[in-house]
Amino acid sequence: GSLTPIRDIAAVVRLSGNEARLESFVGQIGGQPVRMTGRATLPIGQPLRYEGNLTGTNVSLARSTGFLLRSDFDLHLVGGQGLATVLSGDVVLRDVAGASPSEIITLVKAAYGQPRDAGLA
Repeated sequence: GSLTPIRDIAAVVRLSGNEARLESFVGQIGGQPVRMTGRATLPIGQPLRYEGNLTGTNVSLARSTGFLLRSDFDLHLVGGQGLATVLSGDVVLRDVAGASPSEIITLVKAAYGQPRDAGLA
């Protein structure tokens, strides 16, 4: 299926010194609200640092004719300073229509590598 776009975005970003803080970010994915908070810092003479949290409940992540993928998620992203970006958190599949569980696991492994949760392997 194709990914569902984010729409109706409203955000408040506060700039202070060398930091940009995302105080609120609300958008709609598949008609459900998603929220994000975070910050980015650019220390003088040092690489960019950033972190953020993204949450959503019963969000339609992908849909096409005969296929639907809905999920709850609570994700945390940290990166910068020349280090690899780390994405962590929880994703709970709520509704998968048009694909078997093994097909979903195969898609996840192809896109993101081996899941660490033994319940998905």
